[in-house]
Amino acid sequence: MIPHRPGMILDGMEDSSAAMTVDARGLVTGWSDGARRLTGHTAEEVVGRPARDLLARGAPSRPLSRTDPAGTVLSGTVVVRHRDGRPVGLRLRVCPLRGADGAPGGYLATADAPGGPAPDLIDDAVRQASLSMSVLDPELRFVHVNDTACRMLGRPVEELLGRRLSDTLADFEGDARSFLHHLRVVADRGQPVQYESYAPAPTGSCLHAWTVEIWPVHDASGTVVAVAMAALESTEQHRARERLALLNAAGAVGSTLDVVRTAEELVGLLVPRFAGFASVDLLDWVLGTDEPLAVPPGTGELRRVAHASATEGFPTPAVHLGGQEVHPSDSPPARAMLEGRVVLSGPGDPEFDRWMRIREAEAPHNRPFRDAVCSTLSVPLRARGTTLGVALAARTAPREPYAAEDAVLAEELVSRAAVSVDNARRFARERSTALAIQHR
Repeated sequence: MIPHRPGMILDGMEDSSAAMTVDARGLVTGWSDGARRLTGHTAEEVVGRPARDLLARGAPSRPLSRTDPAGTVLSGTVVVRHRDGRPVGLRLRVCPLRGADGAPGGYLATADAPGGPAPDLIDDAVRQASLSMSVLDPELRFVHVNDTACRMLGRPVEELLGRRLSDTLADFEGDARSFLHHLRVVADRGQPVQYESYAPAPTGSCLHAWTVEIWPVHDASGTVVAVAMAALESTEQHRARERLALLNAAGAVGSTLDVVRTAEELVGLLVPRFAGFASVDLLDWVLGTDEPLAVPPGTGELRRVAHASATEGFPTPAVHLGGQEVHPSDSPPARAMLEGRVVLSGPGDPEFDRWMRIREAEAPHNRPFRDAVCSTLSVPLRARGTTLGVALAARTAPREPYAAEDAVLAEELVSRAAVSVDNARRFARERSTALAIQHR
């Protein structure tokens, strides 16, 4: 007889390949959870029954071959009947379990799908995946996390296993309640869901877009035993969709032949989707009915015609609508007008820092806003080779600073608006000329 209790050899093997123990009479005495996952049969359904009952009837069979020098280990391929009735081919390895007298008292059989990857390979693939992957129990406690999930949550695996997911979202600035609600839907109803968010990750302040697939894991009886998640960062795709949406919306800018209204529509397009603050300053002559002045680009008096903030009072504009704006000659807006190109700038750039020091002296009450600015875009309004003014877009944390793609987008949006401004200016001039002729 085997000098241990039936199934004892399977203790600690739950995470290995499928395994079972059989006594000398051919009756199953032990059945691992891996065997359940592979065949669908539970231990209660199998233990005590003949092992041959697991074989699929009518399936072709080949004798097992001896693979060790002593000739005691057998291996080969068998076909078993899955709990749902379908045949399952398995790669089987059988070795004897010897009693106290050295005589075989039973057998240990391990199996996995023939041709399938080794369990260690699968574990390594999941652990090293670029997706954030994790498994939770029905109470939403972590039972498995991969390396990417640990990095995203800012905690080592030892701190996550056994903890509730809600405990890790204390610093999550997104809609944590909505996210947890989606998880509970999966755990309670067994329905897969897709969740999308645009919020800072728990380990940082920058906004990120995430697409999270959440699905239930069922056992052989259909009971939900776990909730699995795979999160894909889709920030770049999200930004690309936002840029495309802005370009589509730009068609509404210039809906009237009015210079100031067109500038207001441009600012309304930029805030809040593209900027936390935006303004448009036009050269004085643009607001009149005269021909363009023969002055070098970047010179002449500017008038503030439109501005807006994503958050009211943040900042309080230092220049009122209709007021005169003066940009230092080396500031990004002045450079944009002089050079006829978009200027991307931000903290750490010498010219930007000097400009902010000047603004500090002019409007000290706006210091909180200036401290929050992470990036600016200064874009000249140019139409038909003539500079009409400059548009400024400022972005504040936690949003990402502007990138080169944003500069290209801003240049396209502003150039479209500049054509509309110039059309409105020409219309006003021609209308004024027509009225003057009528009154002669």
